[in-house]
Amino acid sequence: MASDGRDDDTLTISVPPDVDDWLDEEAIRTGTSRADVCRRLLEAAREIAAEDGARAVADAEELDSLRAQLDAQREEFIDHVEDVRERVIEVKREVDERAPAAHAHDDYAPLERVDALSNEIDSLEANVTALVSAHDDLSDRVDDRYEAHESILADVSGDVDRLSDRSTVLAGAVLELRDDRETLLERERDRAAVDELRATANRLDVRRAACDECGSSVDLALLARPRCPHCGASFADVEGSSSFFGSDTLVTGDPPPLPGRTGTDGPDREQLEAAANDDSAIGGDDR
Repeated sequence: MASDGRDDDTLTISVPPDVDDWLDEEAIRTGTSRADVCRRLLEAAREIAAEDGARAVADAEELDSLRAQLDAQREEFIDHVEDVRERVIEVKREVDERAPAAHAHDDYAPLERVDALSNEIDSLEANVTALVSAHDDLSDRVDDRYEAHESILADVSGDVDRLSDRSTVLAGAVLELRDDRETLLERERDRAAVDELRATANRLDVRRAACDECGSSVDLALLARPRCPHCGASFADVEGSSSFFGSDTLVTGDPPPLPGRTGTDGPDREQLEAAANDDSAIGGDDR
C-alpha cells in the first residue's frame, strides 16, 4: 500500500461461497495465504484501473486531434468547391460572351438520327464479332487440316524412303545377277567355241595347229578357251594344211555368236548403277 500511515490497515469483506472456495484453491495452488491472494488481486485491479485511466486520456487526446484534422480537411474541401464553382461561372460567362447573339441548333443531327446511327454501329459491331468468330473457326479448321496433311506427308515420306532403300538393294542385286549371268554366258561361249574348234579339228584330223597371229603351236586337246595361250588372240576356225609340208592353222578372229537371246529387257546398266549409287528409283527418267 501507499506510505500514508495505513500499511497495517486491515480490510474485511464478505464474498460469495464459490468465490470463497476459489480463494482457498488459489492459495493452495500458489502456496500462499488467502490474504496474499486477495492482496495480489487488489493490486492488479488498481494497476488495470490506472492503465484504463491513462488510455482514456490518450484516446480523448487522439480523438481531439482527429477532430481537428477533419475540420481542417472540411474547410479545405469547401475552399476547393468554391474555387471550382467560381471557375465554372467564369468559363460560362466567357462562352456566353463569345457566342453570337442569335444562333440556332439546326446544324446538329436530330435525336432520331443519333439513335439510328447508334443502332447501325451496334449492328456493325455484331457483324464484326461474327466475322471474327468465323475467322477463328476457319483458322482452327485450317490448322487441323494442315496437321493432318503434315501427318500424311510424313507417312508418305517414310514410305518413299523405305521404297528408295529397297530399290537400292534391288538394283544392286540385279547388277550382281547380271554380272553373274555375263560370267556364265562368257564361259558358255568359250566352252561352245572350244567345242566347235575341236569338232572342226577332228573332222580335219588335226591335233596341233599354229596360231595364225603369232605362229606358236597349240595343242587343241589342252585348249580351255578359244584364245591363244601365247598371244591371247581369239580363235575363230581351224584350217588344215594345204600342202604336205605345210602346217595346220588356228584362224584368229571373233568367234560366232551363240544362239539365243541377244538383247536385254528391263532397265539398262546405267539406270541400275544410278539406282544403286544415288538412291534413285529404277527407270528414274520415266517417273
